[in-house]
Amino acid sequence: MSFRTENKNAFRKIVDLHTTVERMEGDGRHAVNVHLGIYCDEIELEGAVVEVGLKTAFVSVEAEGLEIDQGSKYGEMTFPAKIGIDHTVMETLSRAIEDSAAVEATIQGSLSPLKAGVEVSAKGQLSGKQTAGYTLSNSRVETRSFQFVEAIGEDRWKLHPEKELLHGKFLQGQTLCETTVAQGRPNRRGVAVSVNVRKRDVEVILVTDTRVVKFPKTNREKMIALLIAKSLSRASASSRAESILLSSSESYDEE
Repeated sequence: MSFRTENKNAFRKIVDLHTTVERMEGDGRHAVNVHLGIYCDEIELEGAVVEVGLKTAFVSVEAEGLEIDQGSKYGEMTFPAKIGIDHTVMETLSRAIEDSAAVEATIQGSLSPLKAGVEVSAKGQLSGKQTAGYTLSNSRVETRSFQFVEAIGEDRWKLHPEKELLHGKFLQGQTLCETTVAQGRPNRRGVAVSVNVRKRDVEVILVTDTRVVKFPKTNREKMIALLIAKSLSRASASSRAESILLSSSESYDEE
C-alpha cells in the first residue's frame, strides 16, 4: 500500500505543515510522520498587511479505513502513582570555639567554608570560650521538563509556546501516531492531519492598510474575519465559528 499526500497551507509563513505515511513492520501498520512549523510573521489580507501570531494551536488526526493506535501517540503525558522529589535539607550548626585566634579568624571569614553568617559575641579582648553560630538555609531541588507538544483527547495535540506566542519548528518528522487497518479491511484508507486555532488565541496587529475603506487599528474582529475568509475554512467572513482551519494534509492510498 502506498500513500499519496496533498498538503494545503493557507498561510505558509504562519503555519507550515507536511506529513508522510510510512509503512511499518506488521500487517497494515503505518506511521503518521509530521513536519510542523508555526511562526509569527506578516501576511497580506486584501490590501492590508497584518502581523499574525498564535498563542496556542491544535493538531488533529482523522483516520478513514484505519484505526489510530491509542498507545502510540507522540507527546502523551502520563503520571505515575507516586512522584519522588529530590530535596536536601540543611540544619543549623552551632560550635564552640575556645581559641581566641580561631574566633578572630572566624570573624574574618577564613574559617567560613559554608559562607554562612557568623555571629560572634566578643567584647574587649578575645579570650576564653566563644561560640560561633552557622546558619545554613534549607534548600529543595525539583526538576520539571517543559512539553511543547502534548497529546490530548479526541486524537488531538496541543502546542504550547515557550514564551507568549508560538514560534519555531515543533515537529521535525516525528511519528505523531501509528495506525492499523480497520475491521473489514476497507478499500479506501487514509489519514487527514489539520492545524486549527481558536479565534481568541490569534494575535493580529495592523501594519499597513492600503484599502479604500480602512478599518481602525483596534478593530480586531474585522481582521480575524479576513483571516477566516482567506483560510482553509469554509466559514465566511461573518461566521461565528470559534475555530479557524489554517493548514491540512491528507494522505490516501492509491489502490
